[in-house]
Amino acid sequence: MNTIALNLLNTFDTLPAPEQSELAAEILRRTLRDDLDDEEDSDLLIHAQEVALAQEIELNSIE
Repeated sequence: MNTIALNLLNTFDTLPAPEQSELAAEILRRTLRDDLDDEEDSDLLIHAQEVALAQEIELNSIE
């Protein structure tokens, strides 16, 4: 892992839980969006976004 990635992870660890969740969801969205091409994969992306949103809502309700 390069220095930039390690710095990103270290910074991630300092973020409040809601921001960690938002950042993780965005990284997943970007990663999946770049890797997916067909309809089945689009359904997977939609499901991943729904899971990330549900996690974000749950974290926000804890605070």
